[in-house]
Amino acid sequence: MDIIKSLTYIYKDKNKYYNLIIGSLIAFPLCMAEAIMNMYSPRPFSAPYGFICMVYGICSIIVGIFLTGYLCANSHYRLKNENAAPLTWANLDVILISGLKSLLANIIYKIPLLLILFIGFAVSIIKMLDLVQNPGAEYTACLKIVSAISYLIEIFIIPSFIIDLKLDSFFNFKRIGKLIRNNTTGFILLLITSLIITTIYTIFKTALHIPVILWIPIDSFLTFYMVTIKSDLITQFVKENN
Repeated sequence: MDIIKSLTYIYKDKNKYYNLIIGSLIAFPLCMAEAIMNMYSPRPFSAPYGFICMVYGICSIIVGIFLTGYLCANSHYRLKNENAAPLTWANLDVILISGLKSLLANIIYKIPLLLILFIGFAVSIIKMLDLVQNPGAEYTACLKIVSAISYLIEIFIIPSFIIDLKLDSFFNFKRIGKLIRNNTTGFILLLITSLIITTIYTIFKTALHIPVILWIPIDSFLTFYMVTIKSDLITQFVKENN
């Protein structure tokens, strides 16, 4: 697996600025909602914070459709066109359809995870009734657990989907198992590399005290850039299987 290629291939395309700018603009509402949410004290049951969280959730769904759709459509395109330039946003129909399929599959996979959120929510409600100072701690912790598990689920199911972009490929457990068995080392590298990149991004976001007005556009770029990296890593993993 060529990690350097995943980090640099986006810059070797003549349309690189077009792709990066459009992708960053699409990620912008999500990053802005997250920045505003982080500016408030994390009290999930206060009215302003609750409203901001709702807006953030809506942005996560809508922006996620576009970004995940681009990740999958780009991987599928480059899987069939070796060393091809990244997919452009002109292919919006394929991107949107791929994103909607991914959203539906994720909802189905994450139904059991709602139980974890419900437990955290219930405990937080009980603490709030007892006038505990920070009633949302358990809910926030459960949300982080669900997010981490959801991220791992995507690493498992997306490689199968990019082969043909069919919805049922998300649930083709025979193919998913075969991809992992045939290239276990590649899958471990894919998983570790994805986690390292996400960890570096998280550290960068929390350690550097960049003014919010500057951080939002930077975060928008980094969010889409990580999508392009993950897209190529998954493409390489599936190619190695073939």
